[in-house]
This record gives sequence, structure tokens and C-alpha cells, in this order.
Amino acid sequence: MSTIDGLEQGETIFRQVLNGLREPRGDAPDWPEILFTLIDREFRTGRRERVEYLGARVLVDRDEKDPSEAEAGSEKSVTRLLYQRCRASASATLTVGEDVYWLIGYEIPCFAKKSKQCADLLGLSRSGGLVVFECKIEKNSYAPITSAIEGLDYLTCLTAQPNFDRLCKEFEEWRAKPEQIASPEFARVVPRSDARHEVVVLGPKTYYDKFLPSVPGESRRTLRGSGWEHFARLCQTRSGELRIGFAETDFGGTSAGWFDFA
Repeated sequence: MSTIDGLEQGETIFRQVLNGLREPRGDAPDWPEILFTLIDREFRTGRRERVEYLGARVLVDRDEKDPSEAEAGSEKSVTRLLYQRCRASASATLTVGEDVYWLIGYEIPCFAKKSKQCADLLGLSRSGGLVVFECKIEKNSYAPITSAIEGLDYLTCLTAQPNFDRLCKEFEEWRAKPEQIASPEFARVVPRSDARHEVVVLGPKTYYDKFLPSVPGESRRTLRGSGWEHFARLCQTRSGELRIGFAETDFGGTSAGWFDFA
């Protein structure tokens, strides 16, 4: 049978979800499987939309922007400082676990052209996939899944073909700047539409802990992100066009670790 977006002819997305739920998954809950399948489907659908960002640039060059212009300790501040720190001491790369990403910009606009609707950090994976990093400090009230959905909004906008084509052209201009900073392992890497794209939520342990189950003797934690750890574990094992990850960092260095649920 012919397939469209992974669906057999005459098959609905709900049948695809059902087939996934029938696969052996031990004691894992059903809802993360349902949610990821629907997210993955919507991501692929959104990328085909011919909606185009109409601002002056997609890849806004902020390499020389002064990080101190943002309020100290704010998410804007820690994001800008992380970007500049990686450029200054890690050849513009951020390492998460064993994965290395080339940071190419921050506060990247999306379709809406609203000042507060920007991707915090944008990077490239070794395969040329776009990677949107959503940076959250301890006091942020967005649960980890909510933060991932926010990142998916930006990633879908950036990988929609009209915007992706513009980004690739602007990337070449940005890369060609005199003395541009790049690690040798990214010497031949360029954005690729057919690569696996990613959303990575970055935050300190204290941010994630707020949304984990309480333990005896602790005050009750918020239920807004209840169960997100099951979704995060599923994301670690899923393959395909989309990867979603959750990483722990204090924003003080040039590396992070994938969140440990132990």
C-alpha cells in the first residue's frame, strides 16, 4: 500500500496511534505514546505550510550584542551569556551529554513577529539538523512539556520551507564573516532540511525538580507538569524526523547533561 506521512492508504492517525499502543512497552503509560505521535504528525504537517516570515531577517546576527543589556539573572541574560561563553571558550559549541551542537544565534524570531516570541537559542547538530534550545530558569512556571511545545512552535516555523530557505542563505552570509568562530568538526556542516531536527529544553535541576513527584517529608510540588518524566523517557528512545530532549545545566559552563531521572 502507498503511504502518506507514514500512514497507509485509508489509515487515520488514530489507527497509527492505536498500533503504537499495541507495541510492547512494559509498564509505561499510554499517554506519552499518544502525545508524541500526534506531535510528530503535526510537526511534519506544519513544515509543509507555505507561511513565510516577513521580517528583515530570520537568522538575526547578535554575535556582538552586549549580554549585560538584559536584566541580570533573567532568562534572556543567562541565554545571552551562555551563547557568548560558548563562542569564547568552546569554539561556539554547546555539549549535551555526548552530543555537540554549534550555536549559530539567539532570540530568533518566528512567524508572529512579536517581541516575546523568539527561539531562545538556535544551533546545528552534526548532521545539519536545526536545534531549538528553550532556556528555563528555576522560577519559570512552564512545565517541561509546555517548554518543549514552545520550542516546537519555533522549530516548525524555522523548518517550514520558505523560512528554511531564507535561513540557509543567511547562514552562509553569517558563516562567511571574517574570523567567524566554528569548531573544525562543523567545518562542512550546513543546515539540511532532510536532517533530524531537535528541541532541547535547558534548565537547572531545581527547575525540573518542581515538576517531579513529591517525596515523603517534602511539601507538595506543583501538578502542572505531572508525569512529564514518562514523556521525556519515551523521547529518548523515539526515532524519526523529530527529537525532543531535556537537559540539565546551571548555565555557568559550556556543557550540559541529559536529565537523569534516577
